[in-house]
Parts: sequence; C-alpha cells; structure tokens
Amino acid sequence: MFSFTMPSGDLIVEVTFKWAVKYVKLSIGNARTSGLANGDIRIGSIVVKVNDIEMANGSALRSGAQVIMNLPSKSGYTLSYVEVDAPTGTYRSTTNPSVVSALSETSYRYTIQDGDTSGVITGSPLTVTVSAIYVPNVEPCGIWDSNTDWAKGSYTVSIQDEFTGTWTTLASPPSVCTAYNGQKVKLDIKPNTGYTYDLMINDTKIDEADIVSDSYTFTMGTSAVKTEVVFK
Repeated sequence: MFSFTMPSGDLIVEVTFKWAVKYVKLSIGNARTSGLANGDIRIGSIVVKVNDIEMANGSALRSGAQVIMNLPSKSGYTLSYVEVDAPTGTYRSTTNPSVVSALSETSYRYTIQDGDTSGVITGSPLTVTVSAIYVPNVEPCGIWDSNTDWAKGSYTVSIQDEFTGTWTTLASPPSVCTAYNGQKVKLDIKPNTGYTYDLMINDTKIDEADIVSDSYTFTMGTSAVKTEVVFK
C-alpha cells in the first residue's frame, strides 16, 4: 500500500506492472534416430513432468524447476543421448552428465537455470527444448547373392519405409543393401521361361506356399540377412 497527501492541483498516478517471477517456455522435441541413410525414424513421445505433474508443450517453467524427461523405448533401438537446448547452452547427457543427469535408463533430469528464464511469457519468450536421439542396436546389412547364371532369370529387392509405407526398389541384384529393424523387405523374382527356382533365406529354403505370385516379403530384424535365388 502507498499513501500520499493530495496536492492542490491535478495529479496523474501511473502504475507499471511486471512479472514477479521469471519463466521459460518448454518445447518438447522428438525422440528419434538421426542421420540414418534411409531416413530418420520416430521412436515415440517424450513425457515431461515437473513435481510429478505432466507438462504440455509450451508450459511455463520457473527457475529451479526439476524437469524430468521420461523417454520411450522401441525394440531394436538404443538411446544415444538426451539433449536440452536452453538459453544458457546446449547440454547432452553424454557430454554434460551433471547437467542432464540420468535417473534411470529411461528417465533424465534437467534443472531450469536462472539464465534460462526471463520476464517475458508472451510474444517471444525464451525456450528450453528437450529431445532424445536413438541408434539401431545393429545397423543390419542385407546381403543379396544369387547364382551366377543370370540367363535363368532375375529378381529385384524393395524396402518399405516403416512409417510412410513407401517402397524403394533397388538395383537388381544389389550385392549389399541396408535395411533397418522393422522395415519390410520384398523380393520379386522373375524366372525365365522354362525355369523354376528355390528361394533361400540365411541358407534355409522358403516354403513355396509362402511365395505369392513370385514375390516374398519379410520383416527385417536386428541382424544381417542373406538371401539367395537358385534358378533351375
């Protein structure tokens, strides 16, 4: 409360309000792979909590807030690092473990610093962005061989993107090709007139009933796959 004695003339009273507490806005980034030859893969969503309350994207956080990042998991992939891009700097769990600290294999903590915050909460506030990068457990390489007598026929290899469903057809036959865990691989076989064939996966013959219209599809695992078409 503020009091004063009224003078004899007019008086203009002006009050300027400002934020008593500084804030920073939360931006929840992706949990994904990075730099894979055939495109990045989304692993899942990061759940961010403060005081055990889940935070939405764009939430305002005060200095000193303990930001807990709960990370998704996906079969065939391993967390590489957690990253916090804050006004005070960019921190990774691998290079700044005391700043982005591991609570468990799937949970990390970052404390909002004084330098991360400002008195602006609308317009263009400061932002702290959390994200997580994963790598395949194994970067599997499919090795496609065939008998050398190509007069008997040919085959092509196609790989399907795990999320978009788009098929990419490769050269026939590739000696080495890369596919990642969870992607579908399709073999289209074209024997010449008068010839049949045996399809071998890791030196095991595939049942003819599983080959539909000279096409066979399988899902890539976490280890290399050898395929061979033997025309006869």
